[in-house]
Amino acid sequence: YQILNCATNATYAELRRSYIALARQYHPDATIGKSDVDEEFSSDKFSEIATAWKTLADPKERRRYDRTIQADAFADDMEKIATQLSKAAIPTLGKLFENVALPFIEKASASTAKSVKYAAREISNNMNKSDAPKP
Repeated sequence: YQILNCATNATYAELRRSYIALARQYHPDATIGKSDVDEEFSSDKFSEIATAWKTLADPKERRRYDRTIQADAFADDMEKIATQLSKAAIPTLGKLFENVALPFIEKASASTAKSVKYAAREISNNMNKSDAPKP
């Protein structure tokens, strides 16, 4: 649409009219010998215009292209929303970690450490009993 200088809701006739005007302006034969025109640029521009016209002139291809544009816009919107949500969530997550997760980890670690120490003592005591001389 941008290449043909048309809005996304342009009619077939509007697209065609724009295509014809641009094709006349940038067609390689129309620019031969003109000193103020870069022939390579003109040729590349004409190829872009022809590709845009080929896509937008075919109703099926145009619908497919429009869906692609909509999907890209949706993805961009979702990325913006996700970024905003994550920025808002960071302070909350920090508080949650500080107030819930850390105390839990500390208690679990302390409890685990106590259990390991107790088990080590028990094993040590049992080993000492078995090493004692028998009467």
